[in-house]
Amino acid sequence: MNRITLNLPEGLLETVMELSGASGKTETIVAALRAYETALRRERLQTLRGQVRLLATQDREVRS
Repeated sequence: MNRITLNLPEGLLETVMELSGASGKTETIVAALRAYETALRRERLQTLRGQVRLLATQDREVRS
């Protein structure tokens, strides 16, 4: 794990900690970064919507 120094807006970390119910600063920041990563990935996938063409193959027998 890396150590890092951050300059955050006053009260932002405490507000997010309170809203999320996180118990510590590290947990709060990690959760926030993971949520941001998820949002960015979702956004990237949305830009591909309608641009990717999938081809279905009949190689496998479908069983119900």
